[in-house]
Amino acid sequence: MGKRNYRASRSGWNWFWIGAIFYAALFLGAIALGMRALWNYLEAYEASRSYIAVDAYMQQLTAEHVSTYADDLISQVDHNIQSEDECRQAVLDALDGTFSYARKASECSDTSETYVLYCGEQEIGSFTIQAGEADKYGFAPWAYSGEEFDLSFLLKETELSATAPEDCLVYVNGTLLDEEYITEILVMDYDVFAEFYEEYDLPVYTVVTYQVSGVFFGDLTIEVTDADGNPYEYDPDADINALMDNCTEEEIAALESFTNTFIQRYVTYASSANQMAEANYYSVVAMVVSGSDLAQRLRGALYGQMYTQSEGDELESVTINHLVNIGDGKYLCDVTYVVNTTGHEGEVQSTLSVKLIITQSGSSYLVEAMTSY
Repeated sequence: MGKRNYRASRSGWNWFWIGAIFYAALFLGAIALGMRALWNYLEAYEASRSYIAVDAYMQQLTAEHVSTYADDLISQVDHNIQSEDECRQAVLDALDGTFSYARKASECSDTSETYVLYCGEQEIGSFTIQAGEADKYGFAPWAYSGEEFDLSFLLKETELSATAPEDCLVYVNGTLLDEEYITEILVMDYDVFAEFYEEYDLPVYTVVTYQVSGVFFGDLTIEVTDADGNPYEYDPDADINALMDNCTEEEIAALESFTNTFIQRYVTYASSANQMAEANYYSVVAMVVSGSDLAQRLRGALYGQMYTQSEGDELESVTINHLVNIGDGKYLCDVTYVVNTTGHEGEVQSTLSVKLIITQSGSSYLVEAMTSY
C-alpha cells in the first residue's frame, strides 16, 4: 500500500511542474510579445520626432561632401593662376570648422522643417526634412528630403596689376605671368638725351602693365622681380630718366673718375684760367675724340680764349645724374656741376648741366659729344 501511494504522489508532482513551466512559458512569451510591441511603438514614436532625422543628417555631414557643391564655382577660376587642386584645397580649408544648424521657423510646418547650416559663423546652406505617412501607431516618421549649398562667399572678385620694365618678371601666387596678361605696353624715350636720338642708336624704355582679374578663392599675392630674381618695386610716378641707369659698378667708378677730370679741364679751359688758353685747350682736347664736332668747337673757341681776361672759375662739385651703357663701347652721361666765378661784384655760384657721349678707347675713355642744358 505505501509503495503505491509513493508512486502516485510522484506522478502528481510531475504534472504540476509541467503545467507550471507551460504557463510560465506562456507568460514569458506574452511579456516578450508585449515588449516587442512596446519596442516597435517606441521606435515609431522616436521616428516621429524630427530631431532624430536632424541628428542623422548632421552625423553624416562632412567637408568633403559639402565641397562637391563647389564644382561650378571652381570652373569659374582662371586655372593658370589657381589650379583646380588649389581651388579644392581652398574650399576644404574654408570648411575646416564645426558644422551647426538653426531651425528656420518661417519655412517649417507640421510636415516639413527646414534648417539653416553654418560652418563656424558662416551660413553655407540648408537642408529639409519631411514627415512621411502615418504608421499603424498613428506616428509619421521624419526623414531627410533635400539640401542646398551656397559657397559663393568663398569666391573673391579680384583685380591685380603691376607695371614694370619689360625685362622684369611678374608673379601671381608664384605663377609667372606671360604675354596673355599684358594689358599695356608703353615705349618711352629718355628725354634727357632726346637730342642724341637721331644720331645715335639709343635705347628706349619699355614699361609693361600686367593685369589679373576675375574670381578666385582667397587672396592673391603679386610679386615683381628683376631678371635676376631680386625684388623690384616700380614707382609709376618716377621720372623715366631715373630708371635708365644700367652700368656696372666697375664702369661707374671708371666713368666717374674720367668725367670729373674732364669737367675740371673743361671749366678751366672755358673760363680761361691763368690766361693759359692754349695749354688749357690741349689739356681738355686730349680727352675728346679727334675730329669730332666737339673737338672742332673747342678749337674754334681757342682764339677768343686767348684774349679773355679772367681769374678762371673754381669747380665746386660734380654730380653724375645718369650713366647709361648704350652698347658698342659708348655711354651716355648726364652731369651737373657747380662753379664759383669771381668778378667785379664778388663771387657768384652757378649750377650748370651737360650731357656727354663718352666712347671707350682701349683702356681709357674719350668724349665724343657734349651739349648743355
